[in-house]
Amino acid sequence: MIQFQITNIDSICDFLYEMYSRYGGKFDPANDLRVLNDHQGIPLFSKEEAGYLDSIMTECFIFCVLNGVNIYTLASIVECDIRQISQAA
Repeated sequence: MIQFQITNIDSICDFLYEMYSRYGGKFDPANDLRVLNDHQGIPLFSKEEAGYLDSIMTECFIFCVLNGVNIYTLASIVECDIRQISQAA
């Protein structure tokens, strides 16, 4: 599993990019990753992975709140960038 350290906006964008790249529309910053399933209803993460990724998402939210950044704006930008890249390929 990739390890993340949230220290600035770039690290948040890196995390969001990784999540949207791997899980696309299934990923939403506000959702509990323990309930994220694939198209067959199988959990995408083990309990340990989901717990770790949820803790990173919490760090992202805390950083954004403390620094006046809207995490949903960052998430939208990252998601749009990924769509543009995939359409160009």
